Parts: sequence; C-alpha cells; structure tokens
Amino acid sequence: DIEFDFSGEIDFSKDKPVMDFVANVIEADLVKLKLFGKDSVAKLSSLIEINLKGKQWSDIEGELGVYHTSLETSNNHHYFNDILFTSEKLKEKDIISLKSDFVTANLEGQIDFPNIYNSLSEYLNPHFPMLDGSSDHIQDFEFEIDFINTSDLTKLMIPNFNFEEGSRFYGSFRNRRGGLNLAIESPGFSLGKYSFNNINLNTLVREKDWAVNLSGDKLIYDDNVIIENMSLNQLGSYGESSYVINWENSDSIKFDGDLKGSVNMNQSSLKVLFGEGQFYFADTLWSFKDSSFFDYFKGKINTQLSIGTISQDVNFSFVSHDIIDTINLSLNHFEMSNFSPWLSKINSSLKGTLNGDI
Repeated sequence: DIEFDFSGEIDFSKDKPVMDFVANVIEADLVKLKLFGKDSVAKLSSLIEINLKGKQWSDIEGELGVYHTSLETSNNHHYFNDILFTSEKLKEKDIISLKSDFVTANLEGQIDFPNIYNSLSEYLNPHFPMLDGSSDHIQDFEFEIDFINTSDLTKLMIPNFNFEEGSRFYGSFRNRRGGLNLAIESPGFSLGKYSFNNINLNTLVREKDWAVNLSGDKLIYDDNVIIENMSLNQLGSYGESSYVINWENSDSIKFDGDLKGSVNMNQSSLKVLFGEGQFYFADTLWSFKDSSFFDYFKGKINTQLSIGTISQDVNFSFVSHDIIDTINLSLNHFEMSNFSPWLSKINSSLKGTLNGDI
C-alpha cells in the first residue's frame, strides 16, 4: 500500500525527542490506507524532509518540508510544489509559519496551537452560547493568512468552493486581554453557482460585547447579478444582538431593501426576529411585519414570514415535528404580475390575483 525510501533518525529517548529524516514516498495508495475517501483512486508521491525537536506542541522547533507532491485520482492529476512548515521558539514569542503554492500563514506570540479551537470556543461562548468548548490555555498572538491559488486544493478537498487569489485573513486573538480581532479581505469567493465579489469583514469580540461589519459588492448566481452593495452591521452582548442589513440592485427592475431585527441565543435555541424593514421586489415595495421570525430549538425549526404591500399579503409558516413537518401558505390579493421579470425572458406573462390558503 506504500513504497518509500527512508534515511535519518527518529529518537524518542532524549528529553526533547528528535525527528531528523528524509522520506521519499515513491507511491502511497491513500484509498487502501484509508486516508482518502472522496475517490476510488488516490495515489500519492512526495519527498518529505523533517527536522523537528520537541515533546509536544508547546516546545516543538524546526522545519517540516513536503516537496514535489503529486496526487493522481481517477479524474485528475494534482501537483503541488514546496510546502514548508516552520516553528521557532524565541525568548519573547513563538513564530509558526506555513509557505506553499496555495496559502501562506504566519502566527506570532504566545500560541498553544492544539488548543486554539477550544480556547476560541470558550472565549466566544458567553456571547454565542451554542458554541461548546473549555480551555484554560493562554492564547496571545497575531495572525495573517494569505490565499494565493487555492483552486487545485479546493477542487480536491472542497470541489464547490474557492477563494480568489489575494484573499486575506488577519488579526489577533488574546483570550486574557483584547479578545478576538478578525478582518477578512477578499476579491471574491465562490460556492457552487454562487459567487461573492469584494468581501470585507471586520469583527471585534471583547469580554462584554461584540460587533460585526460585513460588506460586499455583488452576489451572483449562475452569472446573473442578484444583489449589489450588500452590508450587515451587527452589535451584541451575552447572547443577544441587533442587526441591520441593506442591499441594492442596479438592474432596470428594482430589488433594493433594508431590514432590522434582533437575535436571541442560548445553549439550545436560536431565535431571529424580523423587525422594521422594507424591500423592493420587481419594482413593488414590500414591508416585513413584526410577526416574522425564525426559531431553532433542539434541532426543530419554527418559522413565520409575513410580508405585504398596500394591496397584497403573503404569510408563510413552517413547523418541524418529530414525525411530520407542517407548511402553511396564505395569499391575499397576490398579483401574478410579480413573476413578470422572469416570465418576460421566455416572452410570457401572467395577470390576475391569487387568494387562498395552502
């Protein structure tokens, strides 16, 4: 299942175990080794060089290099150049870095690498109670992650997702002071047929409060612009928050809108309330009614959406039960011409109104 040449030493008898070797992986069948399950064929070849000292993450120093990596699947042949991981332990700080064809990353400060996720979950838990994590490890570091060319990697691991070159994540995490500061700048990313252009996110989470500011130029579906100039501003504290969402569309048919509301969260439930808000749909101004909400409780969903114009009303509700789900739709003088923007593409139109319950 694996063929390789090995030279060097692995010595766990020392106070700081040593791994200093070169492994030339001629061929490894990742499917038979049960390391890859996305395809029936996955054959890997690579050159691995390791020079590390340390017993655990807190004291590991050295380099790990992976060179000239080739992965052959049933439909593709993926090739990656150099991937280099380094860990330095200086007197004043730790430095962890990753360099590769597809991403570069740098972390500097006091870093407990294996416990970053648990430390982050514990810090966020008072504001986002659904997150579960506990850790008493200190995290006090700055980070920067730059995406270069992720297409080959995402095709292999997450086929429907891709970050454009130039995307950056940066900020700091200090769970004893300062909190989490995260910024994301991206020319765009895609998920299936959806793509988002010029995304900017700024998040600050402190001990007593948090804030999120998100903006983007365009949301595109299947090469058609759906909305433009999107923005989300959200402020919260201890499981409660308020939000404001705005969007526009420069198409000849108006689809602008804005929405305000609140979010309440605890360990087992999430409730989103839709408050004041209006939006244009096919040049018609619609308003959200205060009775609109989305409620999640222990795996069950209960939602109600009520919107209307001067002359039309639409009420939708969905309730999930243990055995069956219930959906209700009520229409009051709903104008069929609302579908005109799409029907016009096939030279068709509808007239009249709909009334009734489903």
